[in-house]
Amino acid sequence: MKRRKFFLACFLMITLSLGITSFAQDGNPRNGGQGMHGHHSPIEFILRDLNLTTEQKDKVRAIFTAERSTIKTILDNNFANHQKLHDLIKSGGFNIAQARVIAESLANNQILLIVEKQRGESQIYAILNADQQAKFDQTQTKFVEHNPMPPNEDRLIEMLSNKLALTPEQQTQLSNILTRQKEGITPLLEKLGQFHQQLAALTAKGRFDQTQITNLAGQYVNVMADLTVAHTTAHFNIYSLLTTEQREDFLRFPPLGGTGSPFLGRPEGGRPPR
Repeated sequence: MKRRKFFLACFLMITLSLGITSFAQDGNPRNGGQGMHGHHSPIEFILRDLNLTTEQKDKVRAIFTAERSTIKTILDNNFANHQKLHDLIKSGGFNIAQARVIAESLANNQILLIVEKQRGESQIYAILNADQQAKFDQTQTKFVEHNPMPPNEDRLIEMLSNKLALTPEQQTQLSNILTRQKEGITPLLEKLGQFHQQLAALTAKGRFDQTQITNLAGQYVNVMADLTVAHTTAHFNIYSLLTTEQREDFLRFPPLGGTGSPFLGRPEGGRPPR
């Protein structure tokens, strides 16, 4: 059962600005359907609020099942790349060129996930009735109005200070690192917001053209990679100012900075199940 829920959840994953929803046996999300920035993604909205019939739920499950192998392969590759970034940060000899190679691999995987997410969303859209489709269209329009935002610097400082027992000097250094990071990623997040809007227009009303989606996402692969490099660089700089004990706690801390941030530790529950 846990493995089944894992793969159903993974299908709903788009690594740019959407979160992960667990699709239970009754077809309802378990975590409230919250995306990374507190907004509901269109696909989460479908499963939560569109009152699917039993037949529709069965068809949704069949769509998820068909995508399990593809999604698992992509996520396994992502896990391996995240571990490489984790090791690069721990090495103490941070190499931005190496980080870039890993980031580009992650960005290409993001494109694959986007394609699979849109493929499934198109298939699900086709099983909705006219009223459900209209409600979904309205929600999708509202969703793309929310561009990814830079992390809340004060909140991150507070969280890390409490978690790691930072000294005042370390807090000042952390603030400087996060300020530089925010300045660097803000224009990248604005470009990512443009991508969301273009993708929404391309896939409106359940349309799906894999070539068009791949070409569009490919135009933003450098933006996705730049975000990962920026976050990895910031994480290395933070890691460098910490004590040995603090470093261990930091590497177990959840991903920082939202969109594009590399995963620094193992996901809850460890490696994705096989």
